[in-house]
Amino acid sequence: MINYILKYFVSTSSRKSLIIKNVSWLTIDQVIRVLLSIIVGSWTARYLGKSDFGQLSFALSYLTMFQIISGLGLESIAVRELVVERDSAAKLLGTIFFLRLLAGIINLFISVLLAVFIYGLSDNIYLIIGIAGASLIFQSFSTIELWFQSNNKSFKIVLPKLTATLVTSTVKIYFIINKFSIYHFALLFSVEFLLSGCFLFLSYLKYTVGQRWRFDLGKAKALLKDSWPFLISSLSIYLYTRLDVFMIKKYCGANELGLYSAAITISSILPILPLMLFSVINPIIASKKHENEESYQLYLHKAFQFFTYVGVLLSFFIYLFASYFVHYLYGDEFLDSVPLLRIHVFTNIFIYSGIAQNFWIINENKGKINLYKTAVGVIASFFLGMILIPRFGVLSAAYCALLVQLISSMLINVIVAPELFKLQISSLYKNYL
Repeated sequence: MINYILKYFVSTSSRKSLIIKNVSWLTIDQVIRVLLSIIVGSWTARYLGKSDFGQLSFALSYLTMFQIISGLGLESIAVRELVVERDSAAKLLGTIFFLRLLAGIINLFISVLLAVFIYGLSDNIYLIIGIAGASLIFQSFSTIELWFQSNNKSFKIVLPKLTATLVTSTVKIYFIINKFSIYHFALLFSVEFLLSGCFLFLSYLKYTVGQRWRFDLGKAKALLKDSWPFLISSLSIYLYTRLDVFMIKKYCGANELGLYSAAITISSILPILPLMLFSVINPIIASKKHENEESYQLYLHKAFQFFTYVGVLLSFFIYLFASYFVHYLYGDEFLDSVPLLRIHVFTNIFIYSGIAQNFWIINENKGKINLYKTAVGVIASFFLGMILIPRFGVLSAAYCALLVQLISSMLINVIVAPELFKLQISSLYKNYL
């Protein structure tokens, strides 16, 4: 399949071979994770039921915000620095690890206290967050990933993390069979991060930087100075894609949130493909930008059209068979989530288009546009959610998600990036493939 896709973007067999080799491990990882998410995730939802599944889904969505904060937006900056300053790798890794560890500890306490303040002690959500929130501390071990990324050794990341996922998925099945409580499933979330960190460390011992990690205050200040825009951008994206979850929890309750979570779990599988393909295709388009402008524009249009067509086809496929997916994955208790899925799945058309836009934004050095688009997305998500969800219930949340993606991925481009908007429109009716 990868070979079939790449024929539209790669002209030489040597480059194609290299790309396939680089993406193979990531593909294996994503395929297995999708299968586990579908099989074990749906089984967990069936076992827990709408209410508990809604509570657990909310807790994990809530903690995602604090995971982003604990990461400090350092991922892209760190890899760049590790490539440029290879002799200072021990200092860079030690500094990043300490910053993330400290941020994780602080965010664990803040996340629990904030949950108690908002929802009170009568709601068990603060306990679930506290147990699963230990992952914020163990997340600091993911610093090791940055070293492997900077050395193009993807398999040294994939194998440890995938092993941790397989172990915890097996334990999760044991919990279901033996009827363990929701708190044990929350604990597994933290255990997966811990195991992943341990396995990454064992892998690191075979390919170390050759020096002991150390913290450097000056380097910490420099990294944080460069990383804060990435942190703000990541937080903004999180807010406009997850504000609906907070509003459903507040205005509709745990049962409705469980239905919505089931729907978006299926819908959210689709963006995995374009995210994976983006990392493969972007270097090709970037090279065309420097070689020949006409060739660059052709490849850019090809990418936009390919992503758009795939997004449309997959969205309609899920729409047509939504009731079958929900019935066989989650059972009859979750059949009320079918209308939610049939609406929410069409957000993927604009998500695919939004991912394709990054080809143009990155290669034209228009990074600020993403900040504008994200800010508009947050504002639209907040106001549409506040107007519609309290009045019309959980179904309106799916419509809100669709409208927000339409606004932030396409309509706002009329104002902030007219050239990009024309590119999107032309990909709908001109044939470039």
